[in-house]
Amino acid sequence: MAALRPLLTAAVAVVLGAAVIAVVDGPSPSGAAECAIPAYAEGTPAAPSAAPDGGGLRVVEQGFTQSADVVSVGAVVENTSGHAAYRTRVLVRLFDAKRMWLPEERAGEVRRVVEIPVVLPGQRVGVGTDAHPAPLYGGGAAVVASFEVELTTTTWLDGNALGPFRTVTATGVATEHPNPAAPGVVSLRYREDSPNCRALTSRGAAAVYRDATGAIVGGAIEPPGALIVFRDDDGAVVGGEPGPPASPSCAPGDREMWIIPLHAAPPSADHTRTEVHPYCDLSRPAHATGAREPRN
Repeated sequence: MAALRPLLTAAVAVVLGAAVIAVVDGPSPSGAAECAIPAYAEGTPAAPSAAPDGGGLRVVEQGFTQSADVVSVGAVVENTSGHAAYRTRVLVRLFDAKRMWLPEERAGEVRRVVEIPVVLPGQRVGVGTDAHPAPLYGGGAAVVASFEVELTTTTWLDGNALGPFRTVTATGVATEHPNPAAPGVVSLRYREDSPNCRALTSRGAAAVYRDATGAIVGGAIEPPGALIVFRDDDGAVVGGEPGPPASPSCAPGDREMWIIPLHAAPPSADHTRTEVHPYCDLSRPAHATGAREPRN
């Protein structure tokens, strides 16, 4: 079969920042004149494991799969406190069989740090990313034996700080294979539903892959609704997503949505168990700076 090539891809924007509350007036789906979800929240980053009420964030599941020089990593983070965790930063570290840290080829890039916009009290949120261990000195391939998911900082918010903010959910996840020449490439389609009274800002959507036993075997994070088509050598479109979704990710209401991970899914993934977690954030304050997009 002729080689197929992608026409267009998009990068995930990872925005760093911390979370006094400013309320934005705007229409709600029910026609109300105001929406009390704040425009942003600010505060002092703190330890994720030490919420003011004694609870905290913890990693309750994790797993990985290495394929050549790409490591697919997935995890689930739980909030055991009565406070909302805002803009939690997550760092992944890789180790070899002797528990020696393996540096990455892209160690200076933003993509290595995943930021979860909001984890509500009692909520569990999936984390997915890919890591790229640098070749060993002398040219050999690095073999990953284990990894750590480090929750570095978060901002703890009181119960009413986010107003009527609610979790945006993804249900009915279905896997398609848009590139016949690369069956490992997947398009994860799902129904996204936002019960919120105004549009939120998408920070991507995380996929968590599980095997047939339910164990996590990897993950990914990509922008929802990205446009990408695959063509054969004659230029004919054979798969992909050439048109935008009916409404943007994190907008009020529900819509069909998708993500297409940059790297192939782990071979052991049972896609009937794949989860997608939309990352929907408050709008950033006007004075905030430092947003960057990683390179592919």
